[in-house]
Amino acid sequence: MSDPSFEIERKYWSENRNVVGLDEAGRGALAGPVFAAAVIFPMNFELSTRVKSFLNEYKSNLLNMGSKNNLLLIEKIDSLIDSPQYFINDSKKLDKISREIAYTFITKNAEQYAVSSVDHDEIDKINILQASQLSFRKSLDKLNLSSEHLLIDGNYFKKYKDHSFETVIKGDSKSFSIAAASILAKVTRDKFMTEALSAKYPLYGFDKHFGYATKVHFDAIKKFGETDIHRKTFLVKFNARKNQVPQQTLF
Repeated sequence: MSDPSFEIERKYWSENRNVVGLDEAGRGALAGPVFAAAVIFPMNFELSTRVKSFLNEYKSNLLNMGSKNNLLLIEKIDSLIDSPQYFINDSKKLDKISREIAYTFITKNAEQYAVSSVDHDEIDKINILQASQLSFRKSLDKLNLSSEHLLIDGNYFKKYKDHSFETVIKGDSKSFSIAAASILAKVTRDKFMTEALSAKYPLYGFDKHFGYATKVHFDAIKKFGETDIHRKTFLVKFNARKNQVPQQTLF
């Protein structure tokens, strides 16, 4: 499997056009919103150099703080400094600490970025595919755009205004711009699921599974019922199985 690069972006940078990377998080979850992020890096961005500079400064600040609690974080930063090309990657390939450090780097170095969400009610009304598209458009609406080319993770996208675009299957493993968008979307959604929804519904474990279809999540639904932030259309099959009456075998 490949690692992301700026290979696609350079084609458009050579035409003096910026590129917007787009990706979403939470599309397959049973509960909560879907989030989408849009990221524009400066043209001809030197990722490796900027990452090393950022991480060294980050490490220096931690060392100056002098806390023993920072030792694990410093070890993580050292490993990232040695392999800066893996720092911005598909968010699913990164652990939580790496994603959060990368989030800070992206928000400090992107020329523009935006994150938006569409809630569970809207997902149930228009379906998750259209809700994901809506979240993309909401993020694009927040940017100051002119002639940018759009790169979208996946295989489907509704044309946005007059912008050229291309969909890239497994784009978060091919394009740094898309990978950065995947990180912003996931970190923002995970934080929302942990700080807002897990606090409101502490029995469901949203801070652990973030609303996805895990055994712990299904067990919580069986025990405590659905919450008002569950996606009803996503639980149709689950509820059908739950409500089935077992047939008795006659002898």
